[in-house]
Amino acid sequence: MKYVQIVIILAVIAVVIGYVIPSHHEGIVKKIKKPANAEISDTPQEAVVHKKTPSAVKGIYMTSWVAGVPSMREKLVALIESTPVNSVVIDIKDDTGKVAFDIPSKKVIEEDAIEPRVKDMKEFLASLHDKDIYVIGRIAVFQDPHYAPRHPATAVQFASTGTPWKDRKGQMWVDASDKTFWAYIADMARGAHAIGFDEIQFDY
Repeated sequence: MKYVQIVIILAVIAVVIGYVIPSHHEGIVKKIKKPANAEISDTPQEAVVHKKTPSAVKGIYMTSWVAGVPSMREKLVALIESTPVNSVVIDIKDDTGKVAFDIPSKKVIEEDAIEPRVKDMKEFLASLHDKDIYVIGRIAVFQDPHYAPRHPATAVQFASTGTPWKDRKGQMWVDASDKTFWAYIADMARGAHAIGFDEIQFDY
């Protein structure tokens, strides 16, 4: 178990150093570098205006399931507007390994990872910007029970048996040192940024 934790920690550091530029506040990622060998979508996208990072980010969390239900998300948006909160964190990919809305990412499409829970995400993001709300997209990185079974060689393995390790929920995790998976996550993040997310947060 200690081996798994060490590998995950080291790879998170590598992802942050190799693919992103830290934003103005600690622990959150704002801009994404484009690796020279990355395969990214060549589909033309409308220009999206992003919000500037607030001097003090005060946010709440919204799951993709909530974001997909207008009556539920509107309550949280109303809360933001009536309090000092100025930001919201919304799931891009959660611990199911599924991306909750359409994004311009070849790699995500190739992996059949889109589960359209939020059918109007781009429009929703634009409406949040209209209300001066800063939007952070959350990607649960290495806990990915969709990608790992499709690529079992990339999963965390038991050193003793060479078989995929599973957590207490029976889910497989991707080996955090796998650079092909890093490229997959980076392409996903670029796609989410392209439709309006102001910042990307890489979580475990």
